[in-house]
Amino acid sequence: MTDAKIIHVDFKNRCKVSAVSSSSLLNEDVLRASGFDDRTIANVMTLAAPVPTKTTVFDTYDHYKGSSYEDTKNLSCKDIAKLIRVQLKKFSGFKFGITTDYNHIRVRITAMPANTALYNPEWVAFNKANPHEHNTLERYSADVARTLADIEALVSEYNKIDSDKFTDYYAPKFYGNVSVDYEFTKSRQSERD
Repeated sequence: MTDAKIIHVDFKNRCKVSAVSSSSLLNEDVLRASGFDDRTIANVMTLAAPVPTKTTVFDTYDHYKGSSYEDTKNLSCKDIAKLIRVQLKKFSGFKFGITTDYNHIRVRITAMPANTALYNPEWVAFNKANPHEHNTLERYSADVARTLADIEALVSEYNKIDSDKFTDYYAPKFYGNVSVDYEFTKSRQSERD
């Protein structure tokens, strides 16, 4: 670094007060002897203080590989759906519909035990009290929400996702969708009324 000069100008009196070389910046006594006031010395000391550097590594890629991906990576969506259908049998009392196409697997809950509430009672109460307001509460009951989350986890076990946020690149093995069947929700409409 070259030896720069710091010049303090007293703007009130419009005159140059003093100058000091940058090699003596960190010495307050030299600055004080050169005629700098305490405020200017504090500013110079702040500006001359070493700035800690922090290295930030931006990983723009999102990588996800499900636990069963390696064993099933050469299977089609239709074959993966068959494997998922077998594993869905562990959800006793629930029935599911699974549809596939080239790169999409959709799992829908089509039936559940009659004693299992479909909707969250708080969500229903809010909708009744505020029919024109946006409801941010969880729509489904805790049992149904937990089942949906478990099914999503099950479906994602067979998936692999590579993406890059900066280039808007998104490449899953397949797109998965887990939901409650619309026709089934219509049959349980009485819970909402």
